[in-house]
Amino acid sequence: WRVPPSETTHKVRETVSTHHSRINASLPIMLRRACLMLRRSSIASRSLSVVTPANRTKESIEFRILDDPPKEMREKVIDTVAKGLCLEPTSQHLAARAGYADCTVLYPVWKKFFTPFMDELCNNNMSVVAVDVEKDEEIAGVSAVRDYAKRFPRESDAALITSVLAPLHWLLIKKADAYFVQQNPSMHLAGVPYLGTSAGMWILTNEAYKKQGLTHALCDLSLAQMKVEGFERAVCNATNDHFKKAMEKHGFEVAVARGYKNFMFEGRHPFAGMEEPHTHFSLMEKKLGTSTSKLDFDHKPIDKWTPEDVEMFVLSRGESVCWKEYAETLRKNHVDGQTLAVYDEVDELVEDGYGIRKNHARVLLKAIRRAREREPLLFSPI
Repeated sequence: WRVPPSETTHKVRETVSTHHSRINASLPIMLRRACLMLRRSSIASRSLSVVTPANRTKESIEFRILDDPPKEMREKVIDTVAKGLCLEPTSQHLAARAGYADCTVLYPVWKKFFTPFMDELCNNNMSVVAVDVEKDEEIAGVSAVRDYAKRFPRESDAALITSVLAPLHWLLIKKADAYFVQQNPSMHLAGVPYLGTSAGMWILTNEAYKKQGLTHALCDLSLAQMKVEGFERAVCNATNDHFKKAMEKHGFEVAVARGYKNFMFEGRHPFAGMEEPHTHFSLMEKKLGTSTSKLDFDHKPIDKWTPEDVEMFVLSRGESVCWKEYAETLRKNHVDGQTLAVYDEVDELVEDGYGIRKNHARVLLKAIRRAREREPLLFSPI
């Protein structure tokens, strides 16, 4: 015997059934999100020492260091940066002054300018990209970082000098020169060994991913990598007021500034009429803390390094206690620069009895190769 189901019972059953259906329908989405989060954390732990994406950032965004990416990824990065630079207020202004109705006409110029930087950006352990894994690995944003004391590649110089962007190129170069002279006015600019002291950063985001906190997340991640690489200062060119305010939130301060209105190039004022609030070009700086980059090893060829120089060089590779152990071991074994410079393979470093782990040997070998290739250069920003 059972009580006939009442109207209330029917409603309860209907509600429970509907609830179960919703749960079953949402399970694939929930599982996908869980897998995505696990995948993101796994990739981030392998590639980034610090992961601090803003709360507004989409769950499908992954942050990756540009470490020898495939050709397709390189092209996507170049495309994103070139499009972003076209939309910079200075680019838009110069395009309009030249009579172009659409600033995207400068896309080929910016692409030609940025492409030669890619080899360096993909191997310096500081440049970071934000990738949307749910949209065929679309690039959401790029933080392009390089040694600020290095000059532009010739192809990049030529791309800007021969275009309507020549005034902007001149402004960038002059501000970089002023920045280094300001640090040490007693020395001739071209002879000052500033390599490895200041890292220049440009951050560009895809228009479809604006106002999601990407600029702040990319900035935090690149700053962390700059410290790992031993840089003392981070530098950025704020060509517009929005970017300037964003960088101020990260502790950047104006080091050199110039009003657009009074800037002259070839007897004219190319930036006259720049609209508010973009009235000044600001070269901004953030001190990153204590660094070993001022020590002797950073100012002389690797084959002239003493065992003490090698010790400090190894110490500057990271914060792990392992680096201290490796550095002490190398010094005790009287390893000088000439000895260190002969290493070309990871296995050689591992097998020679210094106790260096294979993953750390890769990092050290990469730094050794950079030290072998390093030479004083003129100063220009990214």
